[in-house]
This record gives sequence, C-alpha cells and structure tokens, in this order.
Amino acid sequence: MKPITISSVLATLLLATAVQATPISAFSELEVSHSFVINNGSSPEGIDISFGPNALIIDNDATTFVDHPSANAVDDSEVVIGNQFSDPPLAAERSWLSTTILPNGTEGALAHYHTTILTEDDPDDDNSDITRRSVHQVGEANAVITSDPIAASAASFERSARSYLFTNTTNDLISFNIAGQFDASLGAQYTGIDGFARASAGIELLFSPSNGAEVSYFPISPYLTTIEDTAPGAVAAEQLLIDTGGLTFSASTSAIGDGGTTTALLDAEIRYIFGLSLAPGATVVMDAGFSQANAVDYTPRAPMTPVPVPATLPLLLSGLVGFAALRRRYGAG
Repeated sequence: MKPITISSVLATLLLATAVQATPISAFSELEVSHSFVINNGSSPEGIDISFGPNALIIDNDATTFVDHPSANAVDDSEVVIGNQFSDPPLAAERSWLSTTILPNGTEGALAHYHTTILTEDDPDDDNSDITRRSVHQVGEANAVITSDPIAASAASFERSARSYLFTNTTNDLISFNIAGQFDASLGAQYTGIDGFARASAGIELLFSPSNGAEVSYFPISPYLTTIEDTAPGAVAAEQLLIDTGGLTFSASTSAIGDGGTTTALLDAEIRYIFGLSLAPGATVVMDAGFSQANAVDYTPRAPMTPVPVPATLPLLLSGLVGFAALRRRYGAG
C-alpha cells in the first residue's frame, strides 16, 4: 500500500514563485484501483454471463470558477470506447479537465478526473462471457490564489455502475469463485482560511441470488488502513462492509482552513474471494459500481464595516440612568 502524497497538476501549471505569497492553496486528490477475476480468468462451464437487469449508469462532470472578469476558462473531455473481444482487449477511458486561470498564470483553479476500465473475455469460449475487469481512477480539484482575495472553486465527480447476470444453464450444481481487490489513496490539504478541500470515493460489488443460489465470502488478506487527520480541521473516515451480500467501501478526507496548513490523508486496501454456487436454472445478479468526487472552495469573507453609534443612544443611556435613580428614590421611601 503506497501512502498518498499531496501533489497537483495545477502546481505544475502555475509558477512555483507564487507559493511564497499564497494566501490560500487547496488540493483534493485521489487514486483508486479495484478489480475482480471470475473463475481464475476462465468462463465457468455451464454458466451464462450476460448484462444484468439493472440499468447502466455513467454520470460525470468537472467544473472550475475564479471570480475575476479576465479569468480564462477551458474545458476538455475525452472518451475512448473499449473492446473486450479485441486481442489484446482495448480499455475504455473517460477523462475531463477543466481549468480557470488568471492572465498572470500564477492563480487559478483546476478540476480533473481520468478513469480506465479494462474488461476481458475468455478467448477460448465461444460465448461473450466477461472474466476480468479492472478499474483505475484518478481525480483532483485544486485552487491557488496568490494576490487579491477573490473567490475560487473546483469540483470533479464520476459515478458508474453496471449489472451482470450469472445463469446456470445445466442440470448440475455449479460452483465457481470471484476474486477481487482494491487499493485506495485519498488526500485533502488546505492552506489559509475561508475554505475547504475534500475527496471521496466508493466501491460496490453486490450480489442478489435467486432461489437455488448461494454466495459465500472468504477473507484472504487483512483489511489495512492508514489515516492521518490529527491537525485541527482535518477529518479522514472510511467504512468497509463485506459479507455474503457483497462489498461496499466508502472513504473521504476533508481539510478546513484554519489559517495554517491542514492535511488529511487516508489509504485502504483488501483482497477477498466470493464463492458462488448455482443449482440448475438458478441466477445471481452482480452489481458493480464505483464513484469518486473532489472539491475545493475559497470564499473570502467580506471585511467588517464599523457600525455607527445611533444618535439616540446617548439619550437612551441618560434615560436608563434617570430610571435607575428614580427606582432608588422610591425604593428608599
């Protein structure tokens, strides 16, 4: 498990000299890899694997904002269609880069994600049965403001889910396994005040067996986590739920500006095996999904304006003094 370090594409785009005078810098980053292998990479004989009944979900966006009339905003997105039947298989890729940079080149905001999904089919089987899938995700949202206190923000997110259906087409009981793993690293860092940086990620691999089908869970490695969130305003949290119903993992890091540098880091990893047993005609639906999100925000507070003393205040004070004297007079009597 490699520990995450705070780094940024934006730090490369902007001039290093700007860091010396930076009133705020915000970085939110993540890198997540997760994969599963069905029956050691071979299609289970007698098991038909097809897309399941639940809808395919793909949702993503990246956006940046800098509150300055001369800021230059640019968006660039790209999609590569994968092919699991080619030799070698072609990975599907999705990426989005949004930048808003000031003309001086030293201030701005950036949001970015890039996801690679490699799906493989059993080349020795005539059916189109998926046998492997691996996903690699990177995402970030960054902002650096070095001069005037102007608002800046950046955010990127992605959500994807696909359903698979396993059906026993024979008259025999068939058993096979699905082995998987994930490795997640998240980080958030904020220097300054009036803002925050956050990163979050999630993974799902859930099973819905019909009558005559069973799912078993076998842990093959410990669940390892490393968390750093001791600084004021830093929070790192994770949760793993894994049993015969499948796997659900979620993690997040956040850093809220307190005037100094606040950093929150998190790493997590595990390897596992699910065993599937299907009686004749039985089915299992497997829903595989993932999500990621990064966000930073800097909203400078407006300067406090002195409140003038109302002209009636001296009269009010003198009235209160007179009222107190009157109470003492009648109290003495």
